[in-house]
Amino acid sequence: MRQIGKGFAGAFKLCSTLNLPRLTKTAYKSQDAKLLKVVQEVAEESMIKAATEIVEKKQNLSSDIVKCGISVDGT
Repeated sequence: MRQIGKGFAGAFKLCSTLNLPRLTKTAYKSQDAKLLKVVQEVAEESMIKAATEIVEKKQNLSSDIVKCGISVDGT
């Protein structure tokens, strides 16, 4: 729900609509914090992997400059 910009209020409405047990605000924040931690870990691993790949490619080139494109999400 956070990803689509609805947060706790959106999750509350969704659970009500689907006849699911509702999370308290405290429980929602707890789950949100856990997800944030995992997302950060995955992002860091991904960036380390990308940097390692660039360094490996640089070793195969005669030039000291390695050209590589990047893509960044605007959020």
